[in-house]
Amino acid sequence: MKPPLKERVFHLPDPGPPLGEPLWLACVSRGQGREVWIQRDSRACFLEVHGGHPAAPEVQRIDISGPDFDRLWNSGISHRVEIVRQSSEWNGQPVVIDFFPDRQSALARIAFHGAAQARRFRKPLQWGGEVTEGGSLRDLALHGWPQGDDTEIQAGAVPFLHKKGVLHIVLITNSSGSRWIIPKGRMEAHLTPQEVALMEAAEEAGAIGRIE
Repeated sequence: MKPPLKERVFHLPDPGPPLGEPLWLACVSRGQGREVWIQRDSRACFLEVHGGHPAAPEVQRIDISGPDFDRLWNSGISHRVEIVRQSSEWNGQPVVIDFFPDRQSALARIAFHGAAQARRFRKPLQWGGEVTEGGSLRDLALHGWPQGDDTEIQAGAVPFLHKKGVLHIVLITNSSGSRWIIPKGRMEAHLTPQEVALMEAAEEAGAIGRIE
């Protein structure tokens, strides 16, 4: 029997244009050692149940219809991610590259048969830092960009107001205009996170207020 797969994940800071198959993934349930995911690609929609021992996880896959996927995707869950996936290789080792088009960045994911093979692997010079811890799709969907050593810390705000009894939330578009985001920006040495959040809300969204 082959030893369990061990994955290493690396940040690709300048991967070039995204090439491959678009995928939509979302974690719709998590608890008691199990996670339920939905996924859509160009061929099918399905639901995956992940569980079992971390060294040899069990995965059950169930086909679902497009309308069922859409209902789950649009049900208000925030743990979801859109990527473009490409298969490649490095020195004969299969590599899966997950592009994040709106971030102009990507992750290289490599599965090894055992820890010894994983330790022997040497990444290409053009790859960035390793983000194996926090670099899984689950952690990306649940927590955002992986927490590597070169992570850039940002602060942001969710500006809101009540007008005639209706709650309004202020959003802006990202640099490419492809999605809605909150106003945010990188930390500055002389400012607290709260001060950066207030500044970015004013500069990017024209929202003046106070931090709660």
